[in-house]
Amino acid sequence: MHIELVRGKMVGISDDMRAQHRIRSLMCCVLLLAVLQARSMFSIQKQDYLTEDEIEQLREAQEPADRMKLLDDFLKERLQKARALKSPGSLSGGENKANPRKEKSSSSKEVKTAPAANSSAASQKAPPKSFVDLMGEYLQCLEEISSNVENFSSFKVEPKTYLKSLKGLDQSLQEHRKWIAEISGKLDRSEKGMVTDVSEALEELSADVNAGIQKAQEEMKLLKESKKAKNE
Repeated sequence: MHIELVRGKMVGISDDMRAQHRIRSLMCCVLLLAVLQARSMFSIQKQDYLTEDEIEQLREAQEPADRMKLLDDFLKERLQKARALKSPGSLSGGENKANPRKEKSSSSKEVKTAPAANSSAASQKAPPKSFVDLMGEYLQCLEEISSNVENFSSFKVEPKTYLKSLKGLDQSLQEHRKWIAEISGKLDRSEKGMVTDVSEALEELSADVNAGIQKAQEEMKLLKESKKAKNE
């Protein structure tokens, strides 16, 4: 009888352990699904700053120089919107230029976009974006450019056109850093937090762009020396 009771207790303990194991397994599955869903949502949010037209333009821009020039245009456009909230009317002539790709297609799309104005009434009712929202998009664009600069540094590109696009981007980054330094003292706490993140990203990207410029210049120098040696 005693042995049966002991066996009965042992079976009971085993059942409890099985139940606990099932609960742990279920909790692990739930946590894993939550992590995967969070990553998926983060990925979607990370792309929200690009419009459908911009995504299509990036798909078409396969050459490194074209892609960097396009991303530079996107970056300028987003900073313009943020600057308009803090210092309206202060945009410089260079920063206020329209996207050349949009200028080319504007005449052909004029008739098509007019009827769409009524259908986009819902989007026009959306609340205007805050300075923090706009700078958040600007930061995402910086990260996108940084990723592209890093990728292009790992394989051979046509140095002349790529160098030109990097120099244009470097000039933009210098202007943006100057304006952010000027506006920093006029921001509230939440805005300062976002601008701090942006400033750090700008510093890192500027360093990477300068490294890319030096590499492209060295490659151009080697090409000239190689051509000169062949001609001699």
